[in-house]
Amino acid sequence: MTMKRTMIVFATAVAVVVFGIISGASGVRAADTQALEQQIQQMQQDLGRLMNELKAVKEEQARSAETRAAAHAAGKAAAEAKAKEEFKVSTKGGIKVESGDGNFKAMIGGRIMADAAWFNEDKTSMGDGTEFRRARLHLAGTMFKDWHFKTEWDFAGNAAVAKDVWIKYTGWNSFHNLGVTVGHHKLPMMLENMTSSRFISFMERSTAHGAFVDDIGDRQIGVSANLNGANWSLAGGIWSADMDDNPASEGDEDWQTGGRLTYAPYYDKGRILHLGFWGNYFQNPDSSNITFDPRPESHIMSGMVSTGAITTTDDLVRWGGELAGVYGPASLQGEYVHASLDRTTSGNVNTDFDFYGWYMEGSYFLTGESRKYKGGAGKFDRVTPLKSLYQGGPGAWQVAARFSAVDLDDGTILGGQEHNWTLGLNWFANPYTRFSANYIWVNNNNSATNNSANLHADETSAGDDDPQIFQIRGQIDF
Repeated sequence: MTMKRTMIVFATAVAVVVFGIISGASGVRAADTQALEQQIQQMQQDLGRLMNELKAVKEEQARSAETRAAAHAAGKAAAEAKAKEEFKVSTKGGIKVESGDGNFKAMIGGRIMADAAWFNEDKTSMGDGTEFRRARLHLAGTMFKDWHFKTEWDFAGNAAVAKDVWIKYTGWNSFHNLGVTVGHHKLPMMLENMTSSRFISFMERSTAHGAFVDDIGDRQIGVSANLNGANWSLAGGIWSADMDDNPASEGDEDWQTGGRLTYAPYYDKGRILHLGFWGNYFQNPDSSNITFDPRPESHIMSGMVSTGAITTTDDLVRWGGELAGVYGPASLQGEYVHASLDRTTSGNVNTDFDFYGWYMEGSYFLTGESRKYKGGAGKFDRVTPLKSLYQGGPGAWQVAARFSAVDLDDGTILGGQEHNWTLGLNWFANPYTRFSANYIWVNNNNSATNNSANLHADETSAGDDDPQIFQIRGQIDF
């Protein structure tokens, strides 16, 4: 029974009642009045029955609405539960797996770098050769959104070497993105060091990095904390200087502490000015030897300058400054590194030695790209071609030049001075595939004699050995 029909019946009853009243007032006969009353009673009964039917319809509609709402809620809950049980898989930039609720994430990745080098010899023999410069696999991820982890190992050279093996907590990130890292990870020093080997402009980092960071170790076991904003970063911590502890030796492990501060006063897309400063203190409790012997920016040969093993060392202080800028496709970058070594010999004679290195490099993208920069980490990031090869484009083409120097001569230590000019060409077929070629002119002074064992028969000294190197690389990461 619809509301419209009910209203019609009700209106009819009212009309009958009114008619009856009017008729009574006019002296209608008693018999007619009685008949009219019976009709009104019948109408009242019909109206009551109709109202009861309407009430029942409304109750049924209310029950149906409740049932539909309950069913919808149950369906929504089931869908949410199913979504939490399921996981998402992505292959962009690596093989990534994520739980439906976002609490767990994991990514498998790696990199392969295959090199070849040819040498134009001067005074000493150098063997042309090939190698896998890096062959890494890593697993990284997040647990409950605040706990992060990474384990990365390098298998180049038929040996497993630990790289990044750490856990990190970011539950306090509301305070300037505070993070605390424990494990084997990079020490905060040098822009070159903090920028991944995948994203530097040359095949190898500078000789300055090789002497004062690589020779001591760019990663160690320790604990560190970092803060950052959009255009600044601050990191510091304490590390044990040795990766492998020898249980047969009771000597104390070396340790070091240090920090790095970066600031980008100008930070915009394609427009960057980077400033940085870092310092590091290295303590040597068991007075073990320290050696600085960098390679001339080619990993397929040994070093030509070397301090040799500096014995009975006490401590080492290293510090450096960073400057870099990007203006569209053009980029400039330079760093200075200073190392002060303290040694106590027999008779408690204290001697200090000061060594230094620096480099300046520039690059330009012929295809219009810009070097990407991460202001919150103070380092450069992945190059993305404007149009990759698979998209029908040329990829990204970059030319680069660098001058680097290292001075390992001081006092009684004559490790040598080396100056290198390097020209580079990079082709990024896509963001994850790169091919590189470097040509290096090496210039050494008289005391750079570390390659004396390979001296040519017609030469009397390995000093002033000035070879040239041509090397190429095929690189892919995932």
